[in-house]
Order: sequence, then structure tokens, then C-alpha cells
Amino acid sequence: EALIRTPELINVEIAGWVLDAKELQKSILAAQGYLNGNILPTPFPAAPQFEQGQDGKIVIVADPASAALGRTNQDLIELYIEARGKVLALQALGKNRLGSIENLVYVCAEHFPENIAQVSSNRLWSKINTLRGILELHETEVAKPQDIRDISVILDATVAFYLSDAVKQSNLFIAFDEKGRELDRLAHGPELRQRNDLALVASRPIIIDLSSVADYATVNIVIGDHNSVTNASKTIHGDQAVERVVQQESNFYVRLLLITLRIAKAFDARGMSEPASQVITAIAGQNGGAILEFVIRHKEQLHKVADAFGFGTDVQKLIDLVAGIAANFLI
Repeated sequence: EALIRTPELINVEIAGWVLDAKELQKSILAAQGYLNGNILPTPFPAAPQFEQGQDGKIVIVADPASAALGRTNQDLIELYIEARGKVLALQALGKNRLGSIENLVYVCAEHFPENIAQVSSNRLWSKINTLRGILELHETEVAKPQDIRDISVILDATVAFYLSDAVKQSNLFIAFDEKGRELDRLAHGPELRQRNDLALVASRPIIIDLSSVADYATVNIVIGDHNSVTNASKTIHGDQAVERVVQQESNFYVRLLLITLRIAKAFDARGMSEPASQVITAIAGQNGGAILEFVIRHKEQLHKVADAFGFGTDVQKLIDLVAGIAANFLI
């Protein structure tokens, strides 16, 4: 019966243990045809990237410095200052006026730092896209005959004016920002949205259980973004928001599977001549045992994710192989 352990306890318990070489050799021989191939999908460049931190946990990578994104252009800086001012003016209307959208406006304002060099393109675009969706829903309802309007999405007239002002100015900044334009080109449409919604359903049981394999900040970002699109509107902005989250989660799974692929290749190359703990720590760091434990715990759900995200049959085989490796030392 599998025991749920902390990363520290796992590494203590597996120290010095040797894998069942005979059974594992069978698995690796069967897998050699794809272990050396390029079996993992390419990460989506517009979405946040992931890497392993110093403690071996998976972390979200900070956006490149603004200079690398061409944000030293004075015209772009002025557009940013204007957009930031409009968003802060919207926030200044306060809770009584903003009502149900107050928290979303506040979070958006948080992602407009005074210094443009500190801007995270992905985070900023995501928050502005949320405001776009709110404004679109409001404008759609206002355009309808009064007796069939959904008043729950209709905003106070002053709020609608300030929101429109903030969104229009932010759109200008995004249109002239290289990363912003890339994000605005995210695909959308009913068929893609249907596939993406199914992918998020498959992903959710894993995403809410990341604390053993990802650091605190990354867990909060990934879960927060996932939850933010659970009921996203069936609009262009809603579809793009969902697509961005699917791409982000796909990038997370690619990093997780890359770590496990390296472990599998290490056992293949070293021929099981070393203790399991030594191989795992050398390849995946001090959190390697926890990562393998995570894979075996979520093996069946990872298969569903691989299918929903279109990762291919070789990735399915990798999941089985790594779960088999883990099963040799997780009692």
C-alpha cells in the first residue's frame, strides 16, 4: 500500500535502496525505442515557462528583462504610463461603485507596477483580458432591449466609462508591446474551446495537488489561473484566457515529464549499477523522490492529461515507465 510522504522522508527512506534490476531492465529495454527520441511536445513560447529551482521543486520562470522585450522605446513607455493611470483611476472609484468587480480591478492594478521594467507580460495581459471580458459582457447586455437584459452583468454607468477608458488605453499598450501582441494572437473558437475545457477538467485533480513538486508561489499562480477560467465566458476574450491557461499547464507538464524522462534515461545509461536514491538525486535534485512519488500517485490522471492535451502515445509510455521505476522503491 502506498504511503504519502514528505520529500524529506522519501529521500531518507530510499537512501541506499537498490531497484529491482531484473524487472526494471525489462521496462527499460522495452522503452529504449523511444527514450532517445524527442517524445515531449515543445513548450508554448507565449505562455509562462517552468524550470527546477535550487531545492528541486518546479518554479515558474520570471519574464525576461524589459530591455530584452524592447520596452526601452519612449513611446511604448508613455503608452504604459497612460494605461497604468487609467487602471488606477478605475480602482480609485472604490468598492461601493465597483461592486462585484472590485477584486478583479484591484488585482489588475497590482500588475501595473510604476516601473515598466518590473512588468510581467503574461500576468498583465491575463488581467487586462479579464477586464476586456467584463466590458464585453456589459456592452452586449446594454445593447439588448431592456426587458431581456441580464442586469447581473450590467455595470454602473460611471464604472463602465472608466473601465472602457482603462481597457482601450491598455489595448494600445498591448498592441505596441511585442509580447502583448503575441498573446493577443492566441487562438480561439468553439471547437478549440471545447477541447480546452476538457483538458482543464482532466488537469484539475493534478493542479490542485502540486505542493510537493512546485514551490509556494508557483502553486498559487497555477491554481489561481486555473480557477480564474473555470467559468470563463464563451467569447473571444474568454476563449483566449482559457487557451493561455491550457498552454501554461501544458508547459508545466512538459517540465514535469522532462524531469522524469531524464531519470528514466539515467537508469538506462547507468544500467542499475548505482543505488536508486543516488541516481535520482543526481538527475532530479533533492526533490526527485517526491516528483516520482507524485507521478505514481497521479499515474492514471496523467494518462488522461496526456490524452486531453494531445501529448501522444510515447508520453503515455513514459508515464508508465516512470511509475514502474517509482513503484520499485515506494512501498
